[in-house]
Amino acid sequence: MNISSPNYGVLSKDQLVHGGTIPHEELIHPLVEPEIAIRLTQDLPQIAIHDKASVLQGQPEFMLAIEVCDSRYPSYDFKAVDNIADNSSAARYVLGNAAPIESDDYLNALDVELWIDGELLDKGMGGNALGDPLLAVAWLATRLASQKKSLQSGDVILTGGLTKGYRVEKGQLVAHRAGSAEVSVHFI
Repeated sequence: MNISSPNYGVLSKDQLVHGGTIPHEELIHPLVEPEIAIRLTQDLPQIAIHDKASVLQGQPEFMLAIEVCDSRYPSYDFKAVDNIADNSSAARYVLGNAAPIESDDYLNALDVELWIDGELLDKGMGGNALGDPLLAVAWLATRLASQKKSLQSGDVILTGGLTKGYRVEKGQLVAHRAGSAEVSVHFI
């Protein structure tokens, strides 16, 4: 999306997709991205600069996720300030089952696949999210700390696209797979 630095938006509960379907007509021109979501099970410590170790203090678990991006910008070509004003293009998100993080480097090396209508479109790895999804959470926690805010138990963080985004049409079925885990959504 031509954004050269990390940014963030706000995920609301009404953006979370339940039941595995999204009415396509509710969106303008959706793109899907496979992501790794992190859910904290404890509050993060209140410190100015976070790293992987401080994020792990929040006892995170992870989920495969599909972010559905949507924007009023037809080509998704904008400046960082436009993307921030557009809530980082976040429209919907789908979460898979929660799982423990097996080791400090587990998510970094996780191989992921994006499938649309049974066709493998792209492959990526967890390290495509700022080098490690836990580092993406550390970046966000540090950014929030500068605003006197912090991440809390139960917070869900989408850590960044692991492949480029792909446009989806009505009727398409999107799946994000990693090993035996999968999350999917159908655009109806």
